[in-house]
Formats: sequence, structure tokens, C-alpha cells
Amino acid sequence: MEKALRYDANLLEARASLGKAYLRAGRPEAAVSELKKAVSVDLYGDLHYLLYQAYRDLGEAKLARAALSRSEEMRKNSVARDRDKLERWMKN
Repeated sequence: MEKALRYDANLLEARASLGKAYLRAGRPEAAVSELKKAVSVDLYGDLHYLLYQAYRDLGEAKLARAALSRSEEMRKNSVARDRDKLERWMKN
């Protein structure tokens, strides 16, 4: 992923995956850097949840709470959006 980003720094999905990998490798500061660059592709709150974990690991309680709150909000919105789509589909 690092090599892909050296080739094209705009590959946001690669940034998201790299952030997740950094978090799992115990490098929360590197994870935050990559995840913050990728949050625009976060549709379901997953990246914000990873940000929450990274901030928590860094001892950044206020930033962690904000990221968790945003993640929960996005998850609720995505569930409502999917429920609406399903209801429209079932009516047709």
C-alpha cells in the first residue's frame, strides 16, 4: 500500500487500508495520519471507528470521543438509508 501511495497519493482506499494496517501493527500515530486523509470515503463509519481506536491508543480522549460519535452517527444514517432502499424495493 505504501508503494501504491508513492505512485498515486490520491488512492484514498489504499490510505484507509494502510491506516488500518498501521493500527493493527501498533502504530496509532501513523494510523491517524492515513485515516484522516481517507475519511472522505467513509460511508458507514468504519474509518471513524478506526480513528477512535487510534486516538484512544494515543491517549487523546477528546478526539477519540468525537471520532466515536461521528462513527455512531454515520452507522445510524447508513442503516436508515438501507432500510429506506429496502422498503422502496419491496413496494415495487
